[in-house]
Amino acid sequence: MTTNTRRPQRYSNVAAAFHWTIAILLLVQIYVGWTFGDMERGAMRTDWFNWHKTLGLLILFLSLGRLGWRLLNPPPSFPIDTPIWEIWLARLNHAAFYVILIGLPLTGWAYISTGSGALTSSTTPLIGGLSFPFIQESLGKDTTPSRVRMALW
Repeated sequence: MTTNTRRPQRYSNVAAAFHWTIAILLLVQIYVGWTFGDMERGAMRTDWFNWHKTLGLLILFLSLGRLGWRLLNPPPSFPIDTPIWEIWLARLNHAAFYVILIGLPLTGWAYISTGSGALTSSTTPLIGGLSFPFIQESLGKDTTPSRVRMALW
């Protein structure tokens, strides 16, 4: 019995769905971030900020799912005549996107975990009545926002 070890000719539908869902969410996230950043403090700004946090976490979880899918399902091969430097740059670019897509939401989570909200609550509010724990809640009760800030520094 032989197994088919050939790489696919194109990305799978799942990979394409991850790609386009994350791309659209990123565009919305940029719009939301720029919009609420210029608002006066108040209820409307808080609502927009909650959307920003919710979208960031959604992008994080989808990016982790996409990375897992990528590791389990090899991408298509490059055309045979692709120069080696182009292959190297494409792979470097792909890795950089994963660093950004996972790293930025994590730094956002770290940032809100060091704020005043972390002193009065164990979670940050999201859209739809959902909430997400601050880093110190994930690490244990004896971790204060100032310790998180120092660890991040």
